[in-house]
Amino acid sequence: MARTFVVTAREICNKCGGTGYVYHPRWEQYWLENDGRRMLAQDDVDWFRAQGFDVSSPRDLPPEEIVCPKCTGNKVLITRGIPLEEALKELGVEVSDVC
Repeated sequence: MARTFVVTAREICNKCGGTGYVYHPRWEQYWLENDGRRMLAQDDVDWFRAQGFDVSSPRDLPPEEIVCPKCTGNKVLITRGIPLEEALKELGVEVSDVC
């Protein structure tokens, strides 16, 4: 019986760029709506309250950065079980050259 070989691929997360963190989606929206300018702290609270957040002071605001949802903070994406032939082709190796 012939064995099947598989490989594991690791790549830097393309969502966070390998930092493990991304901007909170609402903060991204906040910055777009305010042309990248920060408003007064109470204005921040009012804006987030209008977005449905339960905030009463600046300390209740959500963090500006959150753990990357794609890599869960691991900074890399891991794909397991890639057939060896597929991995070699992706690396530019002709399978017929190997066999």
